[in-house]
Amino acid sequence: MSKKFVQVITTNNPGQAHLMKSLLEANDIECVIFDEYMATTFEYNIAVGYIKLNVPEEDFPEAENILIKHDYLKKYDPDDNLDVDPCPSCNSRKISVAKKGWLFFAANILLFLVPGILQKKTLTCRNCRHTWKSEITPVHLFFSLVIGIFYIIFWSALLTGITANK
Repeated sequence: MSKKFVQVITTNNPGQAHLMKSLLEANDIECVIFDEYMATTFEYNIAVGYIKLNVPEEDFPEAENILIKHDYLKKYDPDDNLDVDPCPSCNSRKISVAKKGWLFFAANILLFLVPGILQKKTLTCRNCRHTWKSEITPVHLFFSLVIGIFYIIFWSALLTGITANK
């Protein structure tokens, strides 16, 4: 009876595919690399969907755990929010970000308040209900300065144009 093979991981690096294959074979898991030669050419790489490493269906959980253990594969929960840092209380990534309303952004634009990008986000952990404010990073500060300079130039040009017409 023939074994049914399932895809455990894809990669665009043939060397990495062979390293993973060696790792799995060292752990007595049979594996097969598909589309290795087709995927070495960029055009075919996209068409065939990269190099595929397949293992027998019954060995899939063990192969997945080995690849996770050796950092070839990361397992994420679909509820995880990877855009923000984990909860400082429980280290969970199940984070909700409080949204600011359109009125807040309209007021920022019209009244030349601190640009909305500089405002700290209110984060809430859905796991332990801990609430905290996000940090302002140098990237946020840079974009806030760029937006602030744009506001100054825009409003000065607008006001200069209005007073020159009178």
